[in-house]
Amino acid sequence: MVHTYFSDDAGCVPGPSTSVPVCAAAATKFAQCCSRARVDYNVAAPCYVFKAVRSPDSSIVAASVSNNSIKLYSCSLGGLSHVADIQAHQDTISDIQFALPTHPQALYSCSRDGLVRGWDLRSRQQAESYQVHQQELYSFSVSDNLVAAGGQGDVHFWDRRTQQRLATFDDMHMDDVTQVLIHTGSSKLITASQDGLVAVHDISSGLNQDDGFIAALNVGTSVEQLGLYGSEQQHMWCRTGTETVQIWDWLAATIEDAQGGDVAVADLAEARQMAVAAAAGTSAASLFAEVDYL
Repeated sequence: MVHTYFSDDAGCVPGPSTSVPVCAAAATKFAQCCSRARVDYNVAAPCYVFKAVRSPDSSIVAASVSNNSIKLYSCSLGGLSHVADIQAHQDTISDIQFALPTHPQALYSCSRDGLVRGWDLRSRQQAESYQVHQQELYSFSVSDNLVAAGGQGDVHFWDRRTQQRLATFDDMHMDDVTQVLIHTGSSKLITASQDGLVAVHDISSGLNQDDGFIAALNVGTSVEQLGLYGSEQQHMWCRTGTETVQIWDWLAATIEDAQGGDVAVADLAEARQMAVAAAAGTSAASLFAEVDYL
């Protein structure tokens, strides 16, 4: 695992590892490795990193690893320093997130053991737990009062205030639900799957699977990851299982009279090659030699 900052390759002064550097003029910024942290000191039982995330205040990096644990690192200009391990799950960890921007000490994880767990990093103890029986979980999203998690075609919901099960959307997708996202600004639920579809539901009036459905976006291949951006998070990027990246105006697809939204704005079929070409001739070029997949 590496610790990075962003530089324009022309003398920018690095700030903290997650901040934008101070530069004399605007320029394209590339990641630079400034430290590394091992996760597999035990050669008898080697492990590797699934996902690394940083806390909202940039003080902590959490990494889910292949021995079903979460490793915690303090993050500073001096690099990454190992703080602790959390024995998080009994099966493979599917996702981890610092899901609540106002709670930098709250880390969440989900696993193929059927659990979503919330961790208080001050005590490094479990603070919340949500479970489905006899079903693996692959993705989740957390808002102030709601937890949603995607499994083998289904999406499950819990009330965060009581940690009680609220509802299940059965057979939402024809394959594993790889992404779940609650867009709190519009009370929309976005789910994506290996079936190649992104589904959007309006949950402002409650959790009703049929009445709440408002849009389906056909990506055409398995969706591995998605994210929102823009002033109202009205744009969506999708990384697919074939290493392509698609851009969608997803919010327009949910508005009856809006133009667009039903097809991708862009389909970047050579996403890895484009990134390599953009970084060529900079200090970031060497990083791509260590990237096995997007």
